Amino acid sequence: MTTSVLRRMEAAATAMGTGLGRLLDRIARDRRDRKIDRLKAHLSWHPAERRGRGPRIRR
Repeated sequence: MTTSVLRRMEAAATAMGTGLGRLLDRIARDRRDRKIDRLKAHLSWHPAERRGRGPRIRR
């Protein structure tokens, strides 16, 4: 194989890799946000939390 063909294949592979990585990252962030929302909903009954004092959930 010539170097140009290899280089083109490598470029395509890295482009695909970054696209896949971005997709996985987005899915992971989505999951994490949903998890945080569930935690917040679970802790919203806490009176101190409702008043704005006490345990605050931060990312």
